[in-house]
Amino acid sequence: MNLKQRMATYRRSGKSFFSLCLICLLLVAMNVHAGTQAIREVKYDFKQIAALAKGLERNLAARRARVAIIGRVGINPELLPPGVEYEHAGFAVYSKIRTSDNRLVPGYAIYNLYQGAQRTGQSHLAQDYPVDYLAVSQILKVGVVIPNQKLQSALLRTIFSESYARLHNPRYSVLSNPLNDQYQNCTEFVLDVLFAAIYQTDNTREIKANIAAWFEPQAIVVDPVKLQLAEMTMPDVRTDDHQGSIAIATFPTISRFLMNNGIAEQAFTYTVDPSTLYGTIAELGPAPSPTTRN
Repeated sequence: MNLKQRMATYRRSGKSFFSLCLICLLLVAMNVHAGTQAIREVKYDFKQIAALAKGLERNLAARRARVAIIGRVGINPELLPPGVEYEHAGFAVYSKIRTSDNRLVPGYAIYNLYQGAQRTGQSHLAQDYPVDYLAVSQILKVGVVIPNQKLQSALLRTIFSESYARLHNPRYSVLSNPLNDQYQNCTEFVLDVLFAAIYQTDNTREIKANIAAWFEPQAIVVDPVKLQLAEMTMPDVRTDDHQGSIAIATFPTISRFLMNNGIAEQAFTYTVDPSTLYGTIAELGPAPSPTTRN
């Protein structure tokens, strides 16, 4: 079954309708020479982060989302290149969560990939919760895409199977090319899991072939001299997986893929005012494709 046929199947089952992990660490190293610790400082207090996290969970629950993709703004947005609105993405999965007093309560757990503070070029899979996931937010805003019901079911099967770990490639690059499996970052991992769920496979070669055929990555313009310097000094910056210009998976390009193919049930942003803690929603729809490599 080709992608169009699969999309039609997913559309019939429900309503039609990355962010890039730590990319600013590359930009900071090349442009403003700030340290990693400074960039990851907590900007907002717990009450503000909790308002964002709880508002996100309430909206997901109200929309009966079992799985959603969440984009986070954990870096000063002024440091992000055009087309990269969020610096990290992960899956929010409706779960029963065990509290400190051993009670089970309903809520959302976040499944995602992190590199870690040491920036060794090696990543690991992690599970945390919205308040932890959003703790480093530099804007009290999240991007949300909820797949349709059939794709949500397929994602749950993938996330809770052995395939999920097999889809992880620990070789990390902040500029990882999503069209091959040489490296991986958080948004590419989300993309790989999505395609694994759509095609019901964990065969990397098949997944990457379908990504190359159907997914449009986001072109990234980086000064070549600064990029070469970054590659020489930073284990998590690699470009040898790209042929020609650099293009990456981002939260907007993943959202666009889902929406434009009719397999996203809903997409929206949720923003909290840091003074009033009042949350607002902006509904999103299909958007033009990004500028990609020639």
